[in-house]
Amino acid sequence: MRRICAGSDCPLARRCVSDCSRGGAEFLAGRIVVPDLRGGRPGWLIGRVLDEAPADDVAVHLGLPCPKPLLGLDQARHSPTVIVVEGSFDYLTLRMWGYPVVATLGTHVRADLVDALRAFNRQFLVLDNDDAGLEATLLLQQQLGDSAIPVALPDGVKDPSQLAALPDGRKQFAAALLQAVGQLPADGPAHR
Repeated sequence: MRRICAGSDCPLARRCVSDCSRGGAEFLAGRIVVPDLRGGRPGWLIGRVLDEAPADDVAVHLGLPCPKPLLGLDQARHSPTVIVVEGSFDYLTLRMWGYPVVATLGTHVRADLVDALRAFNRQFLVLDNDDAGLEATLLLQQQLGDSAIPVALPDGVKDPSQLAALPDGRKQFAAALLQAVGQLPADGPAHR
């Protein structure tokens, strides 16, 4: 991790070269770590606890101490469209399925990141299916205008990463995308 911190373009992350540990343990110890790659090199990291019920004093997500990027922007920037998700595991799921995707890493999206999303001709908004995610979707849709299309996940599915565990999850996600652009009837496979 010290090497990644030293190579980051974030001054606070570079400073963590001398402070990358807490109590003798690595800063992101005990987490699955997802890098944000820039030019094929890690420029930022986020770690996620796998425990379904972590202790109250343990943050589920923990990133380097600098502004959050749009995770995956460098890989998606050459696509005319992008899928916008909330979490790092949602990002990994859709990357695994071959989609151009970025993750906001939460529901608050800074103005500079909204501007970065405007570079795409179309943004498919697939934030979490909870109150905070729905509010963030409405706000992003308002900020991005007609190029932003909200995508409704199947009933009972909180986020795209939950679909990865289902045998037909990839198919359900594709159907939800088609439904969002009006190419699949409302009672199609995504809603059964």
